[in-house]
Order: sequence, then structure tokens, then C-alpha cells
Amino acid sequence: MDIFQAIADPTRRQIIEQLSSYHAAKFGLSIKELTHDSGISRQAMTKHLNTLIKTGAVAAEFQGKEKRHFLKHYAFSDAWQWLEPIAKQWDGKLQNLKHHLNNEDKA
Repeated sequence: MDIFQAIADPTRRQIIEQLSSYHAAKFGLSIKELTHDSGISRQAMTKHLNTLIKTGAVAAEFQGKEKRHFLKHYAFSDAWQWLEPIAKQWDGKLQNLKHHLNNEDKA
């Protein structure tokens, strides 16, 4: 599974968002913290985390008895390299649209 398949799932995107917080980047998050108020069972969370670990997007390490999960930002570099030119094209198109709409308002 590649990074695009991994982030195609909304639950995994939610996990990535949680792991991208300042606190998570510094201290990591446990499964208990990740499942708190998420509506996701511990078993489902484990399955999704294992998928993210296999793709290289997440790392897990034990700190004492607790396993902490960390986002590996560099795992997204291939996806960003592919998406960046597309994002720039859309930025340009949206700027053109904004300019066009501003000119229509003045007319």
C-alpha cells in the first residue's frame, strides 16, 4: 500500500491530523489518546495504525510500558512532490477567477 492508498481512508486522515499536532509531534500519542472521543474502537485504531506504520507514515516506539505513535512527515514528500504542481495550477486558476470576479463587480 502506498501513501495515497493510506490517506484515502477518512479514519486514517483523522489519525494523521491528530498526530500532526504540536503535542503529538513532541510526545507522541498512545492508542488510548488516539481513541479518546474519536468513536473508533481500540481494535480498529490498531488496524489503521498498523497500515500507517507499514506505509512509513507513522512510527511507533515504546516509552516505558506505553507505545507512542509519531507522524513521519518525510513519508509525505513523494505525495507532495506529485501534488505541488497541481496545487500551483489551481492557485493560478483561482487567482484568475478572483481577478475576473473583482473586475465584473467594478463594471
